[in-house]
Amino acid sequence: MKKLVLYIHGKGGSAEESRHYEALFPGCDVMGLDYQSSAPWEAGEEIRQALDKLKETYPFIILIANSIGAYFCMQAGIEDMVRKAYFISPLVDMERLILDMMEGARVTEEDLEEKGVIASPFGEDLSWDYLCWVRAHPVRWNVPTEILCGGRDSLTSRETITGFAGDIGAGLTVMEDGEHWFHTREQMLFLDRWIRERRYRISSERLTPEEYIAFLKRTDLGSQYPRERFRKRIAILVESVSISLTARDEEGLLVGVLFGLTDFSYWLYLTDLGVDRLFVRQGIGRRLIRTAHELAGGEKDIAVYLITNEKAVPFYERIGMRKADDVMQYNHIEWTEFKNKSKDSR
Repeated sequence: MKKLVLYIHGKGGSAEESRHYEALFPGCDVMGLDYQSSAPWEAGEEIRQALDKLKETYPFIILIANSIGAYFCMQAGIEDMVRKAYFISPLVDMERLILDMMEGARVTEEDLEEKGVIASPFGEDLSWDYLCWVRAHPVRWNVPTEILCGGRDSLTSRETITGFAGDIGAGLTVMEDGEHWFHTREQMLFLDRWIRERRYRISSERLTPEEYIAFLKRTDLGSQYPRERFRKRIAILVESVSISLTARDEEGLLVGVLFGLTDFSYWLYLTDLGVDRLFVRQGIGRRLIRTAHELAGGEKDIAVYLITNEKAVPFYERIGMRKADDVMQYNHIEWTEFKNKSKDSR
């Protein structure tokens, strides 16, 4: 299924900002939309018309919307065309924002109704028609949504965004030192981690042998198994491991697997860790290991062991693991190697 990530910028932004998200959504086309209007009734219509055309090519559309762009999207009537949304510093209570601006500019509703439009010291014109439209069109949104905002957001209060997230059943993440505009290196790294962690769902799940074998073909893991009695032994493996974790994307595609054996008291042995080649470097392997460690009992009680090849050593070293010299083995199994075409499964 063809998937599109559509980016809707905030005030002063542009469609070019969408290029940042290309690395975060492997396997998807990514594009931005440069809407022209600053009025929600017009911008919303532009967005809806654009999605009407895009849905002919992309049956699965993921939305990323920033600031007022998120507000325009929620007024666009596009809920049936969007499968998942990521909102960054969304404006969710436009009436409250306008009233706060009016208070700061010492403009009463009577003044605004009488004059129609009043210039404010904030660089924004206050409009009676705009305020009336906002009041007549409260935000409604029924799409699986994740929200990221800054703890120092000057446009939307913590109370407002928390209430909105609760009302629509959205996940909410707050970067305490973040601002309304995510732009510094630290803020963008936080944003990237947020998307990766919210995009891929880690679950305890038993795979069928067929599912796991199909997954192996998209990784390098197959090379760690001998050919001898392969299917029979894989069937025993998936049924018997103590910990069986999967990572799936928003469409349910299996993109990562971890199997582990543990006594839930002292040690955890990772028998298998693999990530689909299209989804490497998304933090999936790291999250799978962290989740398995927590399930086994946590780092204060549980030591983690595994066997790996030299190509994967740098990955494990980056997550804090070190080579051990206190491991013994007894290995006399029959081993005919599978041939594997790819280079890296981490």
